[in-house]
This record gives sequence, structure tokens and C-alpha cells, in this order.
Amino acid sequence: MKTSDALVIDEPKTHEPTAEAVVEPAVETRPRATTGVKDAKIYIDGQFYTEANAKISVLDHGLLYGDGIFEVIRFYHGRVFRLEEHLARLWDSAH
Repeated sequence: MKTSDALVIDEPKTHEPTAEAVVEPAVETRPRATTGVKDAKIYIDGQFYTEANAKISVLDHGLLYGDGIFEVIRFYHGRVFRLEEHLARLWDSAH
């Protein structure tokens, strides 16, 4: 497509798939953001991983279907706030 001042805008290139076509895996081209926490460990399926190596499968049920629970514990002056209520909500969500 050309504009009136002769500026050319790139158009998508189309091509026919061939038998020799190779699908390249997706590769991150930018460095991932990290938390900045030194030696952070992430627990996945019974093992601890460094932040850079913590990965889950694209077939993970939680990723595909959004299964999961989220609950927050508050602490005031080093003590858990309403622990019994928190545990009850967590237990109900897990069912």
C-alpha cells in the first residue's frame, strides 16, 4: 500500500507452505524480568527451581483451564490475622 507522499508501508508477506517447511520453536528475544531476589527458589511439583529455570508445561491443567486457588494470609506484629478463617477459606477453595 502506498500513501500520497510515496511512503511505502510493509504489507504481510504470504507464501505457500512446502513439504520442507520447518516450524521454529518460539524463543524469547528479550531478557526476562526477574524479581531481583538473590537465589529465589520456585516450588513446582515437588522440586525447587531457580527463577530462570521455573517453567511449566503448556499442557498443565492449571494453565489450560485456570484451575487454582488463591488465598492471602495477613500478619500484624508477627502474628497471623484470623488464622482459623483463613484456613477455612483455603480448605473450602481446595474442594
